[in-house]
Amino acid sequence: MRMNSGHNIRWVVDNGLCLGCGVCEDACPMNAIHIVETKAINVPHIDSAKCAHDKGCNHCFKVCPGHGIDIENKSQKYFGAGGVMVDPYIGPYVGCYTGWSQDHGVRYHAASGGLLSQFLIFLLESNVIDGAVVTRFSESNPMRTQTFIAKTREEIIDSMSSKYCPVSLNGVVNEVMSFHGKVIIVGLPCHIQGMRKTEELNEKFRANVAGYFSIYCSSNRNFDAQKYLCKKQNIKPGDVKKFTYRDNGCLGFMKILTDKKVISVPFIEYYESLRSYFKPRRCSFCVDHYGMLADVSFGDIHIDPYFNEIGVNSVVVRSPAFHDYLVQAQRAESILLNAVKSTEVNRSQQMMLKNQKISAPFYFKFERFLGRKVPIYDLKLSEVRWLKGARYWLSYTFQRWIGRWIK
Repeated sequence: MRMNSGHNIRWVVDNGLCLGCGVCEDACPMNAIHIVETKAINVPHIDSAKCAHDKGCNHCFKVCPGHGIDIENKSQKYFGAGGVMVDPYIGPYVGCYTGWSQDHGVRYHAASGGLLSQFLIFLLESNVIDGAVVTRFSESNPMRTQTFIAKTREEIIDSMSSKYCPVSLNGVVNEVMSFHGKVIIVGLPCHIQGMRKTEELNEKFRANVAGYFSIYCSSNRNFDAQKYLCKKQNIKPGDVKKFTYRDNGCLGFMKILTDKKVISVPFIEYYESLRSYFKPRRCSFCVDHYGMLADVSFGDIHIDPYFNEIGVNSVVVRSPAFHDYLVQAQRAESILLNAVKSTEVNRSQQMMLKNQKISAPFYFKFERFLGRKVPIYDLKLSEVRWLKGARYWLSYTFQRWIGRWIK
C-alpha cells in the first residue's frame, strides 16, 4: 500500500479519514494523543507541545487503519495456507456456520444467538484464554461505552449485545501489554485492522494476544443517534440509568431505563427510523463488512430457514485453531453449530453488503474526482455503477444533512 509515511494522525483527521478506533493513542511514545468526543464522534486530539512528529516520529500513522490497509495481502498472510476456501467478501475461511449459545439466558439476551459471548466463556473457563477485550455501556455514563478486559463469565455477559455508537479502543493496547495472560480482542472490522497493524510493530502486545474476533459491520452511528432516540421517547439523556440497543430475543428491543420508567421499543421500529441520519461519513468507504483479518467473525442471519425469534448467529471461521476450539465447545454442549455455505451467509447480508458492492466504489471515484483523499486498500472493488451509486450518494448526503437538524 502506497501512502506517505511522513504523515501523522492529524493528516488523517484533517482529511476526514479517521475511524475513531482509538488505536493511535496507545501508539504514541510521547503520550501526546488523547481520544476526545467531537461533534458526536470520537477523534484523536494531538498535544502539539508533546508531539515528536517534527523529529520524525509517526507511530500513530503506522497503526492507523483510517488511511487504508492491505486487507487482501494480510488476510492471505494470516489465513491463506493450503486447504482454505476464499470468498470475495468473506476472504479466506475454513468454515461457515449458524449456531447459538446452549445457555438460554445468554442466547435470549444477546443480540443474535449469543454465540460470541458463549464461545468467549468457553475459552475462558477452559483456560485457553485469561481474558477478553470487550465493550459494555458504562455504569457511570450509560450513554457511552467502556472497553476493558473481561476476566469472568459475569463480565462477558455484562458486555453482550450490540452498541450502535462510537467505540474507541484507546487504552487497550497498553492494558493488554501489562496483562498477565492471553486475551481475545473483540471489535469491529476497523478495530481489528488497527490491532493487526499494531501487532506488527509491537512484539510485547502481540505476545499477549491469543486471537481476534470481529463483529460484522455495515456502518456505525454517531452519539447523536442516542440523543434522537431518547428525544422520541421524551427522555432526557442525563436521566438514563441503563441503555441497551438490543435485548429480549433475536433483533429484540431497545430498552431505556430511568428512575421513573422503562421504555421498550422493537428493533425494527426504532432502527429503521435512524436511516442514515447519524451515519459517520468515513463508514461510506468501508470495504470490510465481515472483518477479514479476524480469526473468527460473528453476526446475524435473519433469513429463512435460519431465522429464529430467540436468536441465531452466523459465524465465519478463518483460523484452523479456533475452528478446533469451536468444535470442542460444541462437544462440551456449550454451543450448537450447523454448517452453512458462504453463499448463504452472503445472502443474509446482501442489504449490508450493498455498501461494499455499490456505494463504496462510487464514493471512491467521486471523492477522488472532487480532489479529496480516500483510504487506500488492495481489495478489488466492484465496477462502478454510476446511476445507482449516485442515487445512494444523494440519498445518504441528504439524510446526513437532516440528521444535523433532528438530533
